[in-house]
Amino acid sequence: MTGGFPTGVSWSAVTPHLGQGAAQAIEDGVVLAECLAAYGDHEEAFTAYSERRYERCKLIVESSVAIGEYEMDPASHPDFDHAGLTQRVLETMAQPL
Repeated sequence: MTGGFPTGVSWSAVTPHLGQGAAQAIEDGVVLAECLAAYGDHEEAFTAYSERRYERCKLIVESSVAIGEYEMDPASHPDFDHAGLTQRVLETMAQPL
């Protein structure tokens, strides 16, 4: 991508299994604004932004994929704890950015 920086759904694209796409786009905007305000250099700001967002976005993406795989073939995942995983993600998302 030339001349831009991915945010929102373009940065943390997720399946709809946790309903987090719009929430992550909002969080991305907040964190990006904070990083741009805190750093004089855009490269530093984007690095800080990526570092702050990575683990949180990774949790949502990986959890959404796991839920989707389970929903497509529950018999292949007999021990999958859909409710437990969803609860863990939502508890994490309730934490401050």
